[in-house]
Amino acid sequence: MRRPLLLLAFAALLTACSSDPVKKRVWPPQASLQEVAVQDDGQWRLNLRLQNFSTVAMRYDQVDLRLEVAGIEAGRLSLRPGISVGPGSAEIVEALLTPADAAREPMDAVLRTRNGLRYRLVGRIVSGDPRGNYDIEFASALNPVPGLDGVLR
Repeated sequence: MRRPLLLLAFAALLTACSSDPVKKRVWPPQASLQEVAVQDDGQWRLNLRLQNFSTVAMRYDQVDLRLEVAGIEAGRLSLRPGISVGPGSAEIVEALLTPADAAREPMDAVLRTRNGLRYRLVGRIVSGDPRGNYDIEFASALNPVPGLDGVLR
């Protein structure tokens, strides 16, 4: 009876010693566009996706980005979201942008032809907890959403 109990206690001790708690790893955050909707007044409503790749929650204090569409600067975003994003998660922040006149033409062409629109975000994200200042650059494309006029995802 003693021998099995002794083996069980030894196995439990060995398991407890070998288990490695999750290490805190902080990776640069990322920003991307989840959706752009052209409003009746010409403004663009942006759903900005803030992604946290870290193993700890990250508070997004400041987001300063330049948006380019089809290689043309559309405008700049300066946001103070003040939100916390959990580890390995993302949150959506809404912003309004009055696009530069030169950027309206590529957007109108995409909505007319139903083709994709290449975009690029360049700037920085400042986190408060854990404290960090991250340069970011992200490029991708958005496509018109069938049945939703003026909306790209």
